[in-house]
Amino acid sequence: MLPSPPPVIINMPDTGAPWWGVPLLAGIFVLIGALAAFLSTRASDRRKSKNEDARRYDEEIKNLGGKFLTNADEYKKKSQDYARLSKSSTIRSVTDPKTGKMMRQTDIALRDKSKAQHKANEALNQLSFVAPERLHAACRAMLVSALRIDMHEKNDPETDEEFRRRRHLVLNELRRTIKLRPLPRKAPLRARMMRRIRNPKSFWTDFQKLRRSRRENKAEKKLTKNLATDPKKETV
Repeated sequence: MLPSPPPVIINMPDTGAPWWGVPLLAGIFVLIGALAAFLSTRASDRRKSKNEDARRYDEEIKNLGGKFLTNADEYKKKSQDYARLSKSSTIRSVTDPKTGKMMRQTDIALRDKSKAQHKANEALNQLSFVAPERLHAACRAMLVSALRIDMHEKNDPETDEEFRRRRHLVLNELRRTIKLRPLPRKAPLRARMMRRIRNPKSFWTDFQKLRRSRRENKAEKKLTKNLATDPKKETV
């Protein structure tokens, strides 16, 4: 029987480190990894929540802004209808489609106009809770234009153009609020060039429109700035 080899004794150098050092370092790295994962998840959740809030805000602004534009357009239309009927030489009595009773046309038009005005004011009040100041000022100016048409009972092109200009301003402020590009007021370049080729005289008319558009843009900016600083300036 062969003799067993002698045991090999390895002398480990004494480093002076405690026995619990390696487990402690491993635990620290585990805690750092868990903390980094927690912070990353928290930041991701916060970013998703912020984006979701922004989408809900944009959706609410679009719904309330579209509702205001629809009601303001209806109020302007009903005001013009009432002004046309009130100046008519013959006013007939017709059957009211809502009540089934005989009523004068002006009375029906006045009732519809008052209802449309109430809806426009209600839509503006709802929009004032969420809309930024520039958008609210533009909506208020648009409603004031409709009120001028109503109170003065005028259907002239000047007041109609003022209403369209302020409506375009409201539409662009809505688009800026939801981070969309504003809509231009003039036709695209290709359409303008084709019209100029067909009608050379349109160069002069386009020049006149450009000057008028610049004046209107300056008036819009001044109006929006005044309304943003002092809302009481725009009164009827």
